[in-house]
Amino acid sequence: MEHDTKEIQKAKILVAEDDPIIRSNLVRILQLEGYDVSAVEDGHQALALARAIHPDLILSDMMMPIMDGHACLKAIRNEKEIAHTPYVFLTARADRTDVREGMKLGADDYLIKPFLRNELLEVVHTQLVRSARRLEEKNRLEQETVRLRKFDPVTELANRRGFEESLHNTLAWVSAQKSALAVVVVTLNALPSLRQSHGARLYEHVLKIFAARLFFLQKQLSSSCKVPEIARICDSSFALILSPVTDEQAELHTRSLLTVLQEAVEVENERHFYQATAGIAMYPRDGQDVLSLIQNAEAAEPEPQPGGNVAFFCLETSARLCRRMKMLQALHTALLNNEFFLCFQPQLAASNHKVIGFEALLRWRHPELGLVSPAEFIPLAETNGLIIPIGAWVLKQACQQMQSWLEQGFGPMRIAVNLSARQFESKELYPLICEVLADTKLAPQHLELEITESIAMQNAEQVSTIMRQLTEDGVLLAMDDFGTGYSSLSHLKGYPLSILKIDQVFVRHFLEDESDEAIIKAIIALSQSFNLNVIAEGVETLAQAERLKTLGCQYFQGYLFSQPLTAEQATLWLTEQQRLAHATT
Repeated sequence: MEHDTKEIQKAKILVAEDDPIIRSNLVRILQLEGYDVSAVEDGHQALALARAIHPDLILSDMMMPIMDGHACLKAIRNEKEIAHTPYVFLTARADRTDVREGMKLGADDYLIKPFLRNELLEVVHTQLVRSARRLEEKNRLEQETVRLRKFDPVTELANRRGFEESLHNTLAWVSAQKSALAVVVVTLNALPSLRQSHGARLYEHVLKIFAARLFFLQKQLSSSCKVPEIARICDSSFALILSPVTDEQAELHTRSLLTVLQEAVEVENERHFYQATAGIAMYPRDGQDVLSLIQNAEAAEPEPQPGGNVAFFCLETSARLCRRMKMLQALHTALLNNEFFLCFQPQLAASNHKVIGFEALLRWRHPELGLVSPAEFIPLAETNGLIIPIGAWVLKQACQQMQSWLEQGFGPMRIAVNLSARQFESKELYPLICEVLADTKLAPQHLELEITESIAMQNAEQVSTIMRQLTEDGVLLAMDDFGTGYSSLSHLKGYPLSILKIDQVFVRHFLEDESDEAIIKAIIALSQSFNLNVIAEGVETLAQAERLKTLGCQYFQGYLFSQPLTAEQATLWLTEQQRLAHATT
């Protein structure tokens, strides 16, 4: 990686040296090389000036009045804006103890006085080049993170977030033109079953085929209307914007779209057909903001019919939207009305099938709607922020139950609790966890918190900070659904994890699907290199369990051992497990 010498020579260098002669010589040498140099005589002044000018490099004497070099370096490393500034000590003392202390504090290099001009310039240039490389790599990772936030890695189309941003911009243009646009959501109704029957590899292959067809259609439609964005907004749904269009044009273009999407797809030398349906929401009639238009287009999705079907949003007949609205309202009082409860699914050691813990799973029994699927209500709770108080309730209930089991003589065990992205956005998450552990008297090592790859990538710095605080307290951390979020190794190695959980989508058919087994092998090998344990979810057969054990998986979770149980059922299950253990000893 090459760096422009002129840019490096424009760098700002801060010199902290109490000897006026040495300080003057340093300034003169560096200024002759074209550097922007500032000089102070003690560490206290250096810290204040560093905060003000954000230097590219600090050259600091070790022995200075008021604040010495070590104290100054420690303070610099605790300042967020300047923490990564290269710091080089200038010292007449070559004591190894001083060297070790400085390196522990984060010093980048040393120059022993007296030093030659060339020695000084070589160290300065080396540190500035390294700093520039680190900055470039940081910018690259940040750009990649932004890209991953807005694009679907399988199809390379925009994801839901990217689509929302594009729609926001298009709405501004359409509003100024006083014209209409259509938001179209296309759902391939049989696509989810492909993942279950053929595995993830073929499922993603078909998704890419549909994405390619959408790219082609985008070019065709450009002659009659603008298609500013096409996106994959969930597992089996795509969305696009048509502007400006009338109702008739929107329906005509959408039917043409369905015709192409429903053409046969070759899967393992077999022709497969996927029925597609489409919902349309028109601006400004059916909504005047991004979320309303997308939600209304999704709600307008009709029942599958031969040849495909198209439906415009209609508030009066949208049973889905009515149910969604009803749930949104009910969620506000569900906690108060004690409608939530927890189920617990056991996790067992692969070696002897001994229980090592439970995963706490949230359930909602609505007085009218009955048992509502978590896949239906949790996204709603995240959208309106109710997941924060609900998540706090789950955490406390789960910890209370585990402490109760431990006091009854079961264990040692741990309780696994899922955390959402919205909880990590809250500054109260870490204090909440500390408070719950204190209130329930549960020791931290009995609590395991699970996060997904997507959460880890959305706000890497904040998530990493909270995770470090938790692991320092003794709480275990697991990455849930590993392998489905497309995180990079650079992200994974930056988190203090103890456990990786293999998503059940890879476990379900891995005995028949070589690609799924290859993924599982890779995850287990990765976990071993990072000294992590692995839990396989969705284990349903003895053959799966035996093969996973052979591959090196340490823990199991799934219906082979138990379905999710209520607290009372789980207590009886534990009692039976304890009885069987005593009977065999």
